Amino acid sequence: MKKYPIALLTLSLATFAFAGSGREDTTARLQSAGSVLTEIMAAPDKGIPKEVLNGAKCIAVVPAVAKGGFVFGGEHRGGVVTCRTAQGWSAPVFISIGGGNFGFQSGAQSADLVILFMNDNGVQALLSDKFELGADASAAAGPVGRHASAGTDWKLNTGALTYSRTKGVFSGVAVDGGKIQEDNDSMVATYGKNVSFRKALSGEVHAPASTDSFLAAVNAVTNPVFQVVRIFYATDRQQQNLSSGVAYSSERAANGSVRFGTALISIPRDHRMGELEGASLFRLEFRNNPEKHVTLLRVTAQSQDNFLQEIRDRVATDPSKEVLIFVHGYNVTFEDAARRLGQMTYDLGFSGAPILYSWPSKASYFGYAADEATVEWSIPHFKSFLEYVAQRSGASVIHIVAHSMGSRLLIDTLNVLAAEQKTLKPKLQQVILAAPDIDSGVFMQMVTALSRTGSHFTIYESSTDHALQASHMLHDFARLGDSRPTVQIVEPFDTIDATNVDTEMLGHSYFADNKSILGDVFYVIRGRPPQERFGIERKTLGGEAYWKVKP
Repeated sequence: MKKYPIALLTLSLATFAFAGSGREDTTARLQSAGSVLTEIMAAPDKGIPKEVLNGAKCIAVVPAVAKGGFVFGGEHRGGVVTCRTAQGWSAPVFISIGGGNFGFQSGAQSADLVILFMNDNGVQALLSDKFELGADASAAAGPVGRHASAGTDWKLNTGALTYSRTKGVFSGVAVDGGKIQEDNDSMVATYGKNVSFRKALSGEVHAPASTDSFLAAVNAVTNPVFQVVRIFYATDRQQQNLSSGVAYSSERAANGSVRFGTALISIPRDHRMGELEGASLFRLEFRNNPEKHVTLLRVTAQSQDNFLQEIRDRVATDPSKEVLIFVHGYNVTFEDAARRLGQMTYDLGFSGAPILYSWPSKASYFGYAADEATVEWSIPHFKSFLEYVAQRSGASVIHIVAHSMGSRLLIDTLNVLAAEQKTLKPKLQQVILAAPDIDSGVFMQMVTALSRTGSHFTIYESSTDHALQASHMLHDFARLGDSRPTVQIVEPFDTIDATNVDTEMLGHSYFADNKSILGDVFYVIRGRPPQERFGIERKTLGGEAYWKVKP
C-alpha cells in the first residue's frame, strides 16, 4: 500500500499522565474523542472514506496526542477504543499509546490520532495486554476522501490504518513502533472496578452512562441510517430473563419490588419530530427496523447502586443538572413506553438523565379496570422512587411528564407526599399532565396540597380526545384532560387547550405525536412562562385565563 507523505518534523507523543485519573478526567477524554470523530467526518471529502470506516472492526481515538516542535521519547497519551459486536459498538476501553514515531505536520500545536483496526489480526493484537504497531499488527497510513482508491489493499492486508489531524488538516499518517497498552487506572475510574478488556470489547460488559457521548459519536458516523439514545428506567413490572436478554411483562413484580436499568433506543435518520415510527402490517412490516423505526435495541438490568451511579454520571455532564421522568398511561407495554421516552428525549434535545417509570399496565384495550387497580398498587413504589431520585441523583432540577392514567399515579403519589408534610421543592420544577385521565372533581380537591410538592404544573387538555370521552362515559364524571364542553381551568396551574392540533385517530397521544405540543413542552421544561411561548395564545373564560395552541 502506498504511504502518504510524512511531514518534515517527526514527533514522539506528548506527556500526559492518565494513570490514576479520576472519573471526570476519563469523561472528558470520552467527550473529546467523540468530538474528534464527529468533526473529522463532518467533511466527507477530507475525512475517512465511508467504506473504510464501515469496514473497521475496532476504532481507537487518541485526542491531541502531540505538540509541535518537541520530542518526548517514551511518553504515553490516553485514548479510547470500541469494537463492533452483534449488539452494536462495545463498551469503550481506555488505552495509553506512546514510544513510537508519528509523522505530523511541521509546526503543529496539537494533533489527534485515529486508528482503525481492520482485520482479525489487528483485533487480536488490540486484545493483548501490550502490542506494537507495525510489529505485532501491520499498520499503514489510511486513505482520505469520500471514497478509498480501488487499487489499495487496506481491507485485506492491513491490520491497522492510522490517521492524524493537526491544525484542522486531516490525513493518513505513518506510524513506526507505537506501543499501545491497557490503561487500567482509567478503567477503574469509569467502571468502578477492574474490567477485562477482552470482555468489554466483545460486548460482555455494560457501557456506563459516562461513555454515552463517545458511543453516540461512533454510532452517528458509522450508522448513517439511525442514531442511538440511552434512557434509564425503573419499573415494578415482573422481570423476564429471556435468551435474547431482559424483558418486562404486564404482570406485577413480586412484593412490589422495583427493578432498574438502562435501554438503548434507535432513532431513524429520516425521523420526523413528533412521530413514533413503528412497523405497520399495512406495509407488510412485522417487526421494528432501526433503520426505519424507533426501536428498542437493548435492555440492560442493573443493581440499584449501579443505576444511581450512572444517573449521577449523566447528571454531572449536564450543565443544568436535570432529570426528566416519564410516566406512561393505560394500555402500554414496557417496550412502547421506552420507545416513547427515547423519541421524546431526542425530539426535545434533552441532555440530562431521562428516566422511564413503567408500571405494569396490561397493555390491552380490555385491561382498563386492571390498569386502574395497578396504578393504585404502584403508588408506594413510585413514591419511594421519586424520593430516591430527588435525594440521591445529584440532580438540581427534576421535571415529570405523565400521560393519561400515568397522571393519576403521579398525582396520587404527590398527594401522599403532601399528606406526610413532604415536598419535592425546589428540585421538582415542572410537572406536566398530558391528557390526564383523572376525575376533575377529585383533582380540584387536591390542588392546594399538590401546590406544596412541586413548583409549577401544566395541564394539556383537548375536546377531541376520544379516549378521555370514553373514560368520561365509563366513570360518569368528567376527566381533567377532556375540555369538552368547556376548558377546565385550574388555578394556579397553567391550562393549555390542545384542541387545534392534528392528532391520531383517538386524539389521545398528541403530547408527543405533535410537534406543536412538543415545542411547547420544550419551552415548559426550560421554565419559559406561557406568555413568552410563541405557539400558544391567551384566552379567557369567565374572567379566568387559559392558553390555547394556535391552529
